[in-house]
Amino acid sequence: MKVLKKIFNYKTLLILLGILVITLLSSRFISFSASPEEIELAFSKTNFQPISHYEKFEEGDLHYITVGDSSKRSLILIHGSPGSWDAWMSLCTDTKLLKKYYVIAIDRAGYNKTSLKGKYTLQEQSEFLKPIMHKYCDSCILAGHSYGGGLAMQVAMDYPTNLVGVVSIAGTVAAPFQKLKWFNYAMNYSPAQWLVADDLANSNSEMWRLQKDLPKMNSGLKNFKAKVAIVQGKEDMIVNSQSATYLEQELTMATVKLIEKEDMNHFVIWSDQNLVLEALDWIENQ
Repeated sequence: MKVLKKIFNYKTLLILLGILVITLLSSRFISFSASPEEIELAFSKTNFQPISHYEKFEEGDLHYITVGDSSKRSLILIHGSPGSWDAWMSLCTDTKLLKKYYVIAIDRAGYNKTSLKGKYTLQEQSEFLKPIMHKYCDSCILAGHSYGGGLAMQVAMDYPTNLVGVVSIAGTVAAPFQKLKWFNYAMNYSPAQWLVADDLANSNSEMWRLQKDLPKMNSGLKNFKAKVAIVQGKEDMIVNSQSATYLEQELTMATVKLIEKEDMNHFVIWSDQNLVLEALDWIENQ
């Protein structure tokens, strides 16, 4: 009986449950990208359709879309983990927003139409976005959700020239509070890692790499000087809500606005888009 208790303890049961859940989330059952029909329907209410572009590298191509009037200020959007550019589709089809911004939404390395398939650090992913920053960032704004929030901060620190501000939305930005979850261990230490969709495998790899990436990124926060809006829900079960306060405290030379909501979860860009728009307005008018 004691042996059975040791084998089937609480942590082991969680890992076994994780293996089951992860196995069910195989590529046969789940997609993290919208269909062409869904995209066309979503943009039918605007005067625009998303235009695809590719930046070519030795390792592969990075895909992104542009929407709107190129004479407007550029708003560069970076999705989370996993995800694709169309995670931002509600924002990209907001007609009021398109009157102000030329939207550039990225497919990060490992996702959707981007063919970069390696396991890349935050710094390496930032380097892939360098051509986009040079091409579009003439007084631009960067916004990132979840993992994209951490990457947005990395990119902003790497390429600060002509950057107006950054919006971190439920961002994986704080090394002390970014902890691996039970399902990360379940995927990493079980056969499930060979059964799941590529997007989930890439996401899990990114979460493990953050343990080394974030301390390096955080070391430069005190010298960052642009405007930063931080949007965070207090009921976020994926990113510790204390990450937002940590980021605010570390950005001692930046102009910072913290936007928190008590009953908001991690999926802010869908549930509380008005707070993202509020953050953008603050950067514009500050």
